[in-house]
Amino acid sequence: MFGLLDVRSGSLIAGVLLLALIMVGVSAWRKSKRPASFSPLLASITRSLLILAAALVVLGLLMLTGETATILGFLVLSLVLLREFLTYGERELHTSQAVIVGLCAVVALQFWFVWERWNIAYSAFIPLVAFFFLPFLHTFSREPGFLHRTAIVQWALMLCVFSVSHTAALLQLPAILESGRDAAQHTVAQVGSVTGAHYLLFAVVTVAGARILEKITLHSTRNRGLSCVAGALGAVVLTFALLWMLPAAWYLAAAAALVGYGASFASATILASICRDRGFKDFAPTIAGFDSLVTLVVPVLCASPVIFYLMQLPL
Repeated sequence: MFGLLDVRSGSLIAGVLLLALIMVGVSAWRKSKRPASFSPLLASITRSLLILAAALVVLGLLMLTGETATILGFLVLSLVLLREFLTYGERELHTSQAVIVGLCAVVALQFWFVWERWNIAYSAFIPLVAFFFLPFLHTFSREPGFLHRTAIVQWALMLCVFSVSHTAALLQLPAILESGRDAAQHTVAQVGSVTGAHYLLFAVVTVAGARILEKITLHSTRNRGLSCVAGALGAVVLTFALLWMLPAAWYLAAAAALVGYGASFASATILASICRDRGFKDFAPTIAGFDSLVTLVVPVLCASPVIFYLMQLPL
């Protein structure tokens, strides 16, 4: 065992990476030998698997260095996502220095609560405190559109901070399941985190895999409803394929993955509606020529709060 990684976690990351490399080889062979049969769908699948494999490798490297480094990695990711999300509404936000400081303070506090294992605080801080505090800062601005600016900030917090922090909090899920929420708050870092890494990888792989299957079905049938059904079935099938990683009951894990996929689909639809409403195709990309991190990452990580709380049900 190295850090938070053990043989099971390493095997899953290596398996996804190997599958991505195989798809790269197949795509390269089809493109060079049979150009006429090379399809954009194959290129899209290969690209999606490569993105997933790269994300898992980065996550694995963070886990090698321990729980604190992993939480810090998600904190940095949350700040990058927040910056991208707010970029589209910069003119409407009329962002004051107070709001910027307030947002940074909320992110820092949220992840500090996660690092401290204060689960009551990171569960309630954003919806019960930040949703009141940040709109209050907007009241000092005389610019019109108060409700619009408030909605932008609140959705940014839910999609880019709350969901990402709960992905990191999955590392603490075993301690909560074994000792209860109150007792888990007093555990030290690393307790149960190896199994927590299994839950984190399970959440990412099942939801990301289901979304890839949804994309494949949508490209083949052009039927949105059928692609959603395929994605939901994919989440369940992937759950059974990964049960060897989890100590949880199969029906609870399958239900969590299924509802998590629903949350992922809903968040992707919300992001698309935001883009359409504001009259642009995508959020500002961090890397030119690639999709934005918001578009790629947020729909997957939005499943984490659902999985985190559903796995705690006494079933």
